[in-house]
Amino acid sequence: MVVDGEADLAVQQEPEVMAVTGVDLMGAPPGPFNNITTYTAGLGTEVKDPGAAKALIAFLQTPEAGAVYVKRGLKPEKK
Repeated sequence: MVVDGEADLAVQQEPEVMAVTGVDLMGAPPGPFNNITTYTAGLGTEVKDPGAAKALIAFLQTPEAGAVYVKRGLKPEKK
């Protein structure tokens, strides 16, 4: 709606804003209005290939994966 001129302002998660051409990201909402989403990964009890699943989870924690997260507007937790 912002791109089409129907709205002057929108509130959305940063990765979604970054994916839209013609929209400028102004910054995060202040204090208590800035909600953080935490993503987690784990194995189900019926996983068919636990080795592959564990390898994927390990890869998702690498600096290489972290660089992609940042490029797409996510902010990996520093360990």
